Amino acid sequence: MDDRTIDSIFLGSLESLPPVSSKIVRIFTSSTFTDTTMERNTLMAKCYPRIKDYCREKHGLEFQVVDMRWGVRDEATDDHMTTELCMREIKNCQRLSMGPNFIVFLGQKYGYRPIPTYIVSSELQMICEELTSMGVDRALLDLWYKKDSNAVPPISVLQPISSILINFNNKRVPKLQAEDQAVWWDTLNKMQKLLRKAAASLGASNKMSKDDVHNYFMSVTEREVINGVLNVKNTKNHCLAYVRYINNINLQNLKKASLFVDIINRSLDTESAKLLSDLRDTRLPAKIEASNSQKYTVEWIGREGLDIETHEEYLNHFISHFYKNVVKLVDRAMRKEDSSAQGQIVTEILQHLHACNNSVKIFYGREESCERIKRYMLGDSDKPLVLFGDGGCGKTSLLAKSASLVASEWFADKRPINIIRFLGTTPDSSALTATLISICQQIIISCANEPANPTVSHEYHVLCKMIDVEENFIEVTALGEDLAMNVIKMWMKTACRDLNNYQWRLVANAISKCSLPIFVKLVFAEICRWRSYTRPQETHLANTVMDSIMLLFERVEKQHGRILVFHALAYITASKSGLSESELEDLISLDDKVLDDVYQYHMPPVRRIPPLLWTRIRNDLPNYLSEREADGVNVMNWYHRQFKDTAKERYFKNMNMAIYFHSMIADYYLGIWGGGIPKPFKFTEIQRHRFGLADKEGSADRKVPIQPLVFTSKDGLSKRYNLRKFGELPFHFVRSRRFKDLFEHVLFNYEWLHAKLSSCPLQSVLADFEDASTNTDDKESKRELMLVADALRLGGAILAIYPNMLAPQLIGRLLPEIGGNPNIKMLLRACDRSGPKDCALIPVNHCLHTPGGPLKYSLEGHQFAVFAFCLTSDMRYMVSISTHFITFDLSTSDLTRDVNPGIEGIMQQLVLSPDNKWAAAYSNNNQTVLLNMLSSEFVVINSPFEDGDGPVSGLYLLNQNLFIICKLRWAKFDMRGNLVEIFEVPGENTDWEILSMEFFTPLDYNIIFWSGSINEVRLRLDSCRTSNYSNSVHFFSALVMNKDRTRAYGCANKDNFQVSAYDFIENKETGEIHWTFVEHLPRYENDEKEMLLQLRLDQHQQDRMLLGTAGLGFVIWDFGRNEKDCERAPICEGAMYLALPHGVRNITTRIMQSNSIMVSSKLDYAVAGVRKNLYVWYLHNGQLAKVLDAHFGRIIQLEPLTIGNWNNLVTSSIDRSVKVWNINNIFEKVHVIDRHELQIDDISLSEVDIAVTVTRSCVGVWETRSGRLLAKLADSPLGAIVTHAEITPDGRYIISSETGKFLIWNRVSEQVVYRDDQPGIQQITLMDYGYKVLTVSVPNINQRDILAGSDETNRLTAITTVRSIPEGTILFRFDFHMRMVTGMPFRQSVITADKAYIIVVTLDKSNKDCLGVYSATNGSFVSKILLKGCAIKEVFSLVPMPHKANQVAVISSEKGSIMDIKSKKHVRSIAKWGGSLTRDGKCGLYAPTRGGLEMLELRKGTTVKTFIPKVAEGVFSVICIFTENDEYVAYYHSGRKTIRVFRTADTEMIANYRLQAELTAIKSSKDGRAIVLGTVDGCMSVLAIVDPKNEEMFEYLSALPSRDENWKAKLAKMKARVGFKAAIRVATISSRYGKPKNDEGDGEDEELTEITEDIVPVAD
Repeated sequence: MDDRTIDSIFLGSLESLPPVSSKIVRIFTSSTFTDTTMERNTLMAKCYPRIKDYCREKHGLEFQVVDMRWGVRDEATDDHMTTELCMREIKNCQRLSMGPNFIVFLGQKYGYRPIPTYIVSSELQMICEELTSMGVDRALLDLWYKKDSNAVPPISVLQPISSILINFNNKRVPKLQAEDQAVWWDTLNKMQKLLRKAAASLGASNKMSKDDVHNYFMSVTEREVINGVLNVKNTKNHCLAYVRYINNINLQNLKKASLFVDIINRSLDTESAKLLSDLRDTRLPAKIEASNSQKYTVEWIGREGLDIETHEEYLNHFISHFYKNVVKLVDRAMRKEDSSAQGQIVTEILQHLHACNNSVKIFYGREESCERIKRYMLGDSDKPLVLFGDGGCGKTSLLAKSASLVASEWFADKRPINIIRFLGTTPDSSALTATLISICQQIIISCANEPANPTVSHEYHVLCKMIDVEENFIEVTALGEDLAMNVIKMWMKTACRDLNNYQWRLVANAISKCSLPIFVKLVFAEICRWRSYTRPQETHLANTVMDSIMLLFERVEKQHGRILVFHALAYITASKSGLSESELEDLISLDDKVLDDVYQYHMPPVRRIPPLLWTRIRNDLPNYLSEREADGVNVMNWYHRQFKDTAKERYFKNMNMAIYFHSMIADYYLGIWGGGIPKPFKFTEIQRHRFGLADKEGSADRKVPIQPLVFTSKDGLSKRYNLRKFGELPFHFVRSRRFKDLFEHVLFNYEWLHAKLSSCPLQSVLADFEDASTNTDDKESKRELMLVADALRLGGAILAIYPNMLAPQLIGRLLPEIGGNPNIKMLLRACDRSGPKDCALIPVNHCLHTPGGPLKYSLEGHQFAVFAFCLTSDMRYMVSISTHFITFDLSTSDLTRDVNPGIEGIMQQLVLSPDNKWAAAYSNNNQTVLLNMLSSEFVVINSPFEDGDGPVSGLYLLNQNLFIICKLRWAKFDMRGNLVEIFEVPGENTDWEILSMEFFTPLDYNIIFWSGSINEVRLRLDSCRTSNYSNSVHFFSALVMNKDRTRAYGCANKDNFQVSAYDFIENKETGEIHWTFVEHLPRYENDEKEMLLQLRLDQHQQDRMLLGTAGLGFVIWDFGRNEKDCERAPICEGAMYLALPHGVRNITTRIMQSNSIMVSSKLDYAVAGVRKNLYVWYLHNGQLAKVLDAHFGRIIQLEPLTIGNWNNLVTSSIDRSVKVWNINNIFEKVHVIDRHELQIDDISLSEVDIAVTVTRSCVGVWETRSGRLLAKLADSPLGAIVTHAEITPDGRYIISSETGKFLIWNRVSEQVVYRDDQPGIQQITLMDYGYKVLTVSVPNINQRDILAGSDETNRLTAITTVRSIPEGTILFRFDFHMRMVTGMPFRQSVITADKAYIIVVTLDKSNKDCLGVYSATNGSFVSKILLKGCAIKEVFSLVPMPHKANQVAVISSEKGSIMDIKSKKHVRSIAKWGGSLTRDGKCGLYAPTRGGLEMLELRKGTTVKTFIPKVAEGVFSVICIFTENDEYVAYYHSGRKTIRVFRTADTEMIANYRLQAELTAIKSSKDGRAIVLGTVDGCMSVLAIVDPKNEEMFEYLSALPSRDENWKAKLAKMKARVGFKAAIRVATISSRYGKPKNDEGDGEDEELTEITEDIVPVAD
């Protein structure tokens, strides 16, 4: 497709449209019937399934074969329509197929030569006259051909055989049928001779052309070759030919020979042979390329001549060649296919343009409506035009006609862009959001005003409210009798048809009853079938649309068999989005009710439905089944809703039948019988009797495809998801009431959820859960469904980008629900078993928010704090800002737009225009960003003010203008960012600055002034209306206006903070305006001292409530009125004061701005955001009901989201997240995740599943297997500052540093057993398996800045102390000089691998870094090692080499250097090494902050393995470690917030885990099976590394206590037992040690430790 054509398509041009690219490979196979049976059957059994799989898996194409020779029955012969259907199918294949569309097989048989079904009456008359002149009887032709005068010109029609030979189809009396069939074939032979004789004579006398003569001699196969090859321009890409010669055909066996050659009068038919030779050997080779043609020569063998066994070699070569050639043509076509984003858009537009053209072709009349649309299009109305009317009244056709007139007539001189969308005709136009994105200028919305359809009727009334211009509503009515008759006559003329007078009267009578266009179309289709000789009793028309469709269905059923038609149309009606032809054929082939009817007198070679049968049915439903694309496949569906409704009424009245069809479709997509699995069936009694069958049952492969979730190429590199299965299977499981299968195979099936999430939007997955929940009555199942759906919603922001995180997300959230929920248990076990192949990091325990509580969504995407957000006017979207503008869809949690304006600084304010088209924000560096929300285009505007005017302090947006505000001036801009004008506040404004402005028009505005100092609370309100200024009203601390800006509330009294109300008065005659006092509102308690920090009106309740924020609580005034319920009583008399708990208070960050409060939609709760929490009060009594731990950073903004059924609120925080809360679930049980209030700074692990975490305020003691926080240890609960903590390997003691003290804790008793003053501790390291501890402290570290300016040149003294555990006895102590390097952490001392030496980073005489070596036995100084040899100026860290005790590595920013501490020499340097190394000391890691990860061989310094190639991922902090067993490498990237885990052996990435919060600490477990993470939100998570290749890890997972559904009960019993034992022990201790003797004191701690050991809680 060239650029010019693409441009034309984008302009919406309806001229010279290229065909729409389809998703089908559709091949017409042409051959003679009897001589190619072996080849065709072999292809069907062995080749077509392979090609079908290839097309699906490689290209996502559907493969269809049209073989009109297979399964042809007597009924197909009866009406002589087979030839015409073949020609139509060839055209369909050429229109639809990607690549090959026609394959011909020719042998030595010319084939069946039928007589024409239709002959122009004048030509037949000429033939009859010729026969008469020759003395030949013409009676036979007069009997079988009837003249149809309704055709223009008249034609003579060959009559159905059974209309004359009534037993031709009578299978129930085989003898009579055989007699009539014999008569017919004899009659046919006679008519052939008559027609050919006359035609030859007329040709000889030049009265008939050569081609017209040949028409009476031509075989069906030649006619197919002419249409499929000889008349085709490009055969190279579309056609294949196979020719087979058989040597030595045994003509003695005429019965067999006649199957392979043409026999006449017991000898070869030379006429046929001559015609075949001309076609096969001359015309076909001249047209088709040699590469697309293949010839075979085989021998006649045995009695049968050709046989599968004797000709196996030939068949294998033929199948192989056929497969390769078809695949070659498919691949060639797909290479030309434009699969880019632009190509997909072109395909979408083309489908709508073609639909428009198709409607325009049959449009007639409606001049008045077209004229009204023209006036609208040429007018200046900025509101949509609405066409409304009953279903089927012609709205779509009128829209299509209008669209065609836009370019051709109305805007012919302006080259308009014509945007045409017919909603629901394509998958992309089925979602309104996706459609509206592409519509920018004109919108013509078509909707039906149908009282019988409440949903559509409601939409119409909503539109009436939105568009209040009556002229913009055009009612599309029925055509009326006159116009309808004119339309039918015009259509009949186009179709070259007419009616007799009686028939026209029937039409007029029907049209008088109904003249809807859809009815007119049905009438037209019916009367086109009427012949002039059709009997009156067969010319019946209904009076309604539904009755007409019923008659149509009844006629088709009668003609093609009721069961076949019933089931075929029922499958289409039952489908969710339509069925492709191959899917429908597959379904019918699996339906034994149909096959038993079709094959009651036959035994088919393959138990499938013959394609011809469906082709005949579809041919009798012209244009009623439309083609569209769904899930990447071309499908058929009813073109109008009336057909679907009628089909449901006819076929689904019995609910059991509906369930049957839905269940059959479900089985098909489930793939029960795919891939060669034979399906059992029962032989009919007729079959058993006729064919002498002993068995009652059989089984047969139905040749239907497998239905995997993912099609994977043989090399495993490419994947294609089975979108059809994802779209249809859940729908049919629900409607067949097969909920057990639905849960097992779909909704609680990990593989399904993962595959669908990887290929479809999250909302598509959630829709399946909602559909199931709506249609099930089981409360327990509903609860489980909602739990999983909510878990997916909560993780939506992560899963949208990282679908492989599905298993960790579900496990981390749903583990507490494993007990009592069998389906969730099944899902989580599948996550444990199958999830690791996608992400091998699996949570050991519950570590993420569990669904079912108040949290609805967590919206993530910001890299920095969310400074502000705004809700659109319809409450559907939320626009938020940090350094990016990010828009979220609040109904789905999807991130819909992310725009990076690329400016620096902190954003101060975000505003939206009234029409939500524009957003603007300004930063603290005086730059403003104006963003177009539709196109994502933005402009950056620098401050338009002088330096003396002050910085930008505010913004306001109208639909056409942006206003930027500073101290006393404001600037007006247009929407391109151009400065229009700068204004200045009039009058004297000394000591005042603009706080905020709001505009109604550029000349109508309100200004609020403030003093400019946060310490002064005075405010001033001024208003201006078209140069008329109001009086100034003075307020203090807080002020707010209602939605209409006609009333203001504020603190107007100096003595207290009582709120007063003022009304805005405007004299319409003079234009004078002023604010006037109305009333004082009731006072709240302590309003003399407690200042109001903020006032807001609850505008979702129509300004019913005034909400105030005070220092120690919140105040609510309820005016007891709103728009919906004027008489509703207020919830309280006076002011209701909602007090915050003691010690919690509101603060103000800017005047009139503080923490916000909102009221629930049912007026039962008030919710406020203070610090990191949400506080909930009952409104009926004002009592605090609940405190929710909402964010792990301060809440910046809180807004209500109460519209319709939503009873939510939205909060944003400095923790970078926005959260949506459901107030209806505010008191639901929440499974609490143990966590600290502050971020975790460090982690220490023991060998007994106990870990300690370091936060600033305490030491946390955790049980790693259960994830429980056992204790928070702080020696000084108030004001403790903890810096370090380590736990001994046996888990008995914890050593920590807290506020200048060294502490040893007994972990079990949670008591300090040793305490000593030791300020400035920088390091705690355990020695000798935890029996000793080394600490390094720098007492004067806080004075280093002072020392830096002194003669000491930043020299600090570090004191190393080694103590015993638990006694705390100092074993030795030494000090050394050191320095602190800016931006670098403390350089920790290390102990050599043989535990003999302590190595420290000290200073040499020139104050440069060097190494100090001390004895680890007594602390004596051993040596000092200078770093001159390795050229390292600044040491970053030290690493002891594990395999050589005398070596230590010195790590700098550029390299790592190995030093020998005995020889004091530099051994070697390893460039890029960052310090991580394996236990054997042979390998290390290189992980630069700019991206990439390599493994280095430390002997030579070369890269031996690459985990992450050198790709630019931005400069972020990176953490990488080996696990303790060296089997894996964990790599954290702070920009992505992901941990990637690689297998060391083969560098394969086995996990890419996206964290909820930023990582602050990471450790590998001692056994290397897991990693333990600490994050900025205070959570500690344990993630097992479940390598899919390590089967032991699956056993490890299943043995965890969190996987035991009874674990909660066991834990409760264990706690009770522990509590009982603890009470006994305490009593024992009290009695034993109540009065200790002096000589017994030394052993007290030891005995206490032994006693309390029994109280240690054990997880399992």
